[in-house]
Formats: sequence, structure tokens, C-alpha cells
Amino acid sequence: MFNQKSTSTGCGPSARMSGGVGQPDGLREPLMGGNSHAQLRSRIFEILRLDESIKHALSIPLIDNCGGGYEHGGKRMEWRSRQQAVRMYGNKLREIISLASLLHVGLIEAMETSVGHKEQEIERLKDAIQSLRKASYVIETGFLDFIPDENKAGKRDWASEEQRAFVLATVAMSKEFELEAAKEILGFYTLVYENVAKLAQKAGSFNELLHLVHRFVTESLPMMAGKSLWKCIDGKGGAFSMGVETAEFRETLLEISNITASFYDGEITGGAVWGIESTDMGNPALTIQVRDVGHALSIIITKQPDGGFFVNYTIPKPYERRHVEDLEGFEHYEDVLAAGAFMVAPNESLAQRMAGFVAKVPALG
Repeated sequence: MFNQKSTSTGCGPSARMSGGVGQPDGLREPLMGGNSHAQLRSRIFEILRLDESIKHALSIPLIDNCGGGYEHGGKRMEWRSRQQAVRMYGNKLREIISLASLLHVGLIEAMETSVGHKEQEIERLKDAIQSLRKASYVIETGFLDFIPDENKAGKRDWASEEQRAFVLATVAMSKEFELEAAKEILGFYTLVYENVAKLAQKAGSFNELLHLVHRFVTESLPMMAGKSLWKCIDGKGGAFSMGVETAEFRETLLEISNITASFYDGEITGGAVWGIESTDMGNPALTIQVRDVGHALSIIITKQPDGGFFVNYTIPKPYERRHVEDLEGFEHYEDVLAAGAFMVAPNESLAQRMAGFVAKVPALG
């Protein structure tokens, strides 16, 4: 992976991605035609809504083989078995994967590309998406194959065994997988499709696959899109929003952009701040990318029920350890990634706290 320098100016993303036009097998018709950027924005939020719905479903505990359920069309639906639940998760996750693939195709179509590069890009994209689908089927099949034949169950406690298998197939999330996804999928970096396929093969649960696709949609693709996909919210080209409506989040984007502007003396391609608002288990969440601060600083802020905020950050290519180990909440360091997390109390200013944090992250150059 490599960081692409921009030649663009004005109020818009400062990186573009080489790509091509095409449609992976089995997907709906391409998006383009009419207001393509409006359609792309709509598709991004459609994916995020689906993402939220499957997260919510994964969080509902199942008791024995008949407890739990899920919301559908405003009605409470009951699961007859864990098998039915796993199939529902798998189907919904594959729908998200299809949407993510179509979103990527739409973004590629919206960009200026050379004819000679398109077919190659399309084939690589197809392979990556197919690997996501295959991983989903593997997880589902692995669970369903585990379910025992009642006639051969003997004295084993199959209910307990099945409960463990269900958790592993659906909600399990390893820290190792989370960190590797952070290393491979980064804002303002050319997406390496082979890395998506590699991560998909390593995913051991629907939750890990969902995390992978979520990063793909919020922390990589939108950062490569044309400027029409974003709304400039400060008039200077330093802060950009996609669906950011929560007051504390908008204020945070503006405060961070004021800090980063001082790093680069107002240079439009350095220190620009991009934010996408979504929800996480019903709570407002903000994904932020900061250009050329810690190379491409990524921050996810989730509002808590008590009014506070949980902040999780990753810094790709973080210089030497001594440059980042004193950052608040610092937890992890290796040559290609630093990461950490901290809380912001309900009575604190999120914007001021985050601006102070970003001011301490080493800037490129």
C-alpha cells in the first residue's frame, strides 16, 4: 500500500484511486446515471443501516434453542432455532457484501480512469468480493455441520456445545483480527484487493466479516471519492461531512480542522478532516479520517448512553514508538500501526478534548 498525493484543489477529497468500470457477478444493475454522487451517498448509508441491523441481531442472546428473536418490518419475529438464526445472519451479511461491492463499482465508475486499467481492476474486485461471500458460507456451513444427529448424540451435552459453536460462528471478535483489518484498510490509501481476500479467509465469525466490510465502506472507499460526495462544512476546505448531524460531532470536525490547519499553514491537501456519521447499537457514531496526520489518522467516536463518548483510534505508519507512546489511551505499537482508546466524560467538551489529542499526533513531514 502507498499513500497517494493529490493534485486536486478546492473543497474535496485530496486523494483518488485508480479503478475501472464493471459489475461483479450476481449483483444488481450499476448505479450510474442521473445524480450519481447522490446515489452513492444513499448506498453508503443503506449499507450502514444494514450493518447496524445485523449488529443488533447479533447482540440478542439466544436461550436454549427457541429464545431470542429479531425485528422485521416493525414486528418481533421469533427464531425457531439457532440454525435459523445463523442462516438469517449469513443472508443479511451477504446482502451487505453485495451492496459494498456495488458501491465500489459505482465509485470506480465516477472517477476518471484509463481504459487499459479497467479490466484488471474489475477482476481483482470480483476476486475480493467473492472471497467475502465464500467466507460467509464457510462460517455458516461450519456451524450447521456441527449440529449433531440426535440419534447419535449419546450423553454429550449438545445444548452447551451448540451454544459455544453459535457464539464462535456469530459474535466472536478477536483483537488480532481487528488490528490486522486496521493495518490493511486505510483512508487515503489505494485499496489492495488481495488484502481484503486475505482478511476474509482469516475471519472466523460473521462479526469479524461485518467489521471488515464496515471498514471497507467507511474508512477506505469514501475517502477516494470525488468531491461531490462530501459537504464542506467550514468554507475553507478543511472539514468535510457525510451525514454528520449530531452537534458534538460537527463541532469536533471543525475544532480538529482548526488544529490541523495550523500544521500545514492552510494547505488544502494537508490536515483535511473527513467525517461520516452512523450508529452503533443505536448510539450515534462518528468515523473520522485526518489527512497527513499520523499519515492517515483514523478515529471512531461512539456516544454512550450516559452522554459520554468512547474514542478508538488507529495510526498507520506511526513513526517511532517514542512519537506515539505518550498519546492518551495508547495500547498497541508495531512498525505499521499504533492504536489506542479512551473515554470522554459526559461533562467534558468532546471537541476540545479531540482537538487536544490530534494536536499531539505527529504530522507528516
